[in-house]
Amino acid sequence: MHITFSPMRMDDPIALLVNGDTLVVNEIGYDFSDIPDGATLPREAVDCPWLASDVERIDGEIRLTLILPHGPGAEEGDRHPQPVTVTAGAVGLVPLADPAAFNGAIDLTQLITAEDKTAEAEVALLASRKAECRARIFAVVDQTAQMNLAAAAAAGVLDAGSMAVYRSGLAWIHAMRAAQADGNWPAVPAGVAELAEQF
Repeated sequence: MHITFSPMRMDDPIALLVNGDTLVVNEIGYDFSDIPDGATLPREAVDCPWLASDVERIDGEIRLTLILPHGPGAEEGDRHPQPVTVTAGAVGLVPLADPAAFNGAIDLTQLITAEDKTAEAEVALLASRKAECRARIFAVVDQTAQMNLAAAAAAGVLDAGSMAVYRSGLAWIHAMRAAQADGNWPAVPAGVAELAEQF
């Protein structure tokens, strides 16, 4: 278990014990063995006042941050402690806790798996590409120009050359929307920007 500390001026004592994926804090045990690799358990899901971070398992190791209380005349090491990795036994910076007398509440329904993170990242990426696509299109032909060009085409006031450019512009817009999947944006066809400027 990899433990990082967040020093805080307070007089309440803390005693820690680690046994594999179980952390004992002042006689209350928190079993994190059900957290799969790559997953994150939000801080709010663990009923532990000493926990100062989410709980994650990275490369098989539980990682978390705990509040480390210190007195008014604390040594430099107490005010700026280094992270520790403990597989079993006491955590060197604080006294040894007694074995867990109670099981601390952990709400695993709030667990965010690696798959959840991947899906969330994909949704965010798609939203980002959608916004970029819209901005790139409007930089060439804004919404007003698109409506005016559509009206002109429907009314038959575009000559043959302008109509061909208009159609290539429509095809480019459709290709841009399709390119949201990979972000490989197609080039603007010749004449499209110039035609849009007229409308």
